[in-house]
Amino acid sequence: MLLGVDHYYALFPNAGICMTPEKAVKYQYSLDMLEALGMPPSVLEMQSGSASCYPPILPENLHGFYMTHVAFGMKGSNYYVFTGGPNFENTGNNTAIYDYHAPVSATGEIRPIYHVQKERNLYSHQNTDLLTVPRSYDVQLGFNWDMAMLSGSGPWSRYSRDGISMSKYTASLQLTLALSGRLLHTCEIGKEPELSAPLVVVSDQRMAKEKQENLIRFVQRGGKLLLTPMVPEYDEDFVPCTLLRDFLGITETERIGGESPAVLESGEKVYGLQYKYCAHGFAGQVLGSNESDGKALIEYKQIGSGAVAVMGAVYDYSQFCQMDMLELCLQKLGGVRQVESDSRNLMVTLFECEGRSVCFLLNLLAGAVTATLRIRANGKWHTLEHITVPAQAVMPIELLSDEEIF
Repeated sequence: MLLGVDHYYALFPNAGICMTPEKAVKYQYSLDMLEALGMPPSVLEMQSGSASCYPPILPENLHGFYMTHVAFGMKGSNYYVFTGGPNFENTGNNTAIYDYHAPVSATGEIRPIYHVQKERNLYSHQNTDLLTVPRSYDVQLGFNWDMAMLSGSGPWSRYSRDGISMSKYTASLQLTLALSGRLLHTCEIGKEPELSAPLVVVSDQRMAKEKQENLIRFVQRGGKLLLTPMVPEYDEDFVPCTLLRDFLGITETERIGGESPAVLESGEKVYGLQYKYCAHGFAGQVLGSNESDGKALIEYKQIGSGAVAVMGAVYDYSQFCQMDMLELCLQKLGGVRQVESDSRNLMVTLFECEGRSVCFLLNLLAGAVTATLRIRANGKWHTLEHITVPAQAVMPIELLSDEEIF
């Protein structure tokens, strides 16, 4: 059995007209979830046209769409549809001819989309080693199957007690990490997370007992854990379960009202926080506090050979100060970056193969982005000076060594 997903970037007018960073991180999340299930990340229905005349399916946008998936480690794909044809009489929903604006038209015409698909397929064929290794990462984002599979209303809602959309907040964190140049891997917290990189877990007041126990073991084994925006108090059935909270010494989670910003230890203010929480009893080093009353919002402490940070803040990513807040937590946890970039608008992925390293620079905005980057791969630093990535482009780069790491 092979389990795959369907991915479309512009199928109906309300879906938008081109690729965006927001769409890209959703595809990354989707592919990583397949990997967590033990499946090769595969898109078994990949957009190859559209039944709609608007928005138009342009070759330039499709190229970015396809190469985004290559950059995220897609192992297999199947196009929908490759060629069109007539519907049975009186059965067409959009038109009598189901042409789909496909690479090969219903009358046999070869369209520009065909050549885009050929280019992408040739790249994968010529770089098969990229299909045999996982994406490199320097931070993990944990997701919770229990929450991901819940319906959107009633007691099994994906919304927390205070009305927070946990799926939306997860996407906001994912976007923040990706645009900051972090190499992100999404993993399921029901399994043993790797100790090689910090683990960021989005948590509301609910988490299954066995998953709380798993996170406790992760820290006891020396793992570095960031919990946000709060620590669970119940299991998935709303039965009181405070194992993780007790392990951290937290006695109460208080919601902080008002619109005052957080103030980081550097003095930088963080605006745009929609929800704020103080974890009483955690008694860690305060990294950020509420400006109006001084209550701790962000704290860090070591526990044995591990470490934990709690970030009592929820935001919809829009400000660099929010990125700085998240990065501060990762730095305190010892999260070593593999990418240093002077741009906050480029996404980066990396593959470290035997004898070579390849990075992908993703610019899914409407204008070109120029950046200087340093990337650590296969034990060496690589410098990319003033690289310009065109609009809606994904640029693969073979990395050549500048200096070895000793």
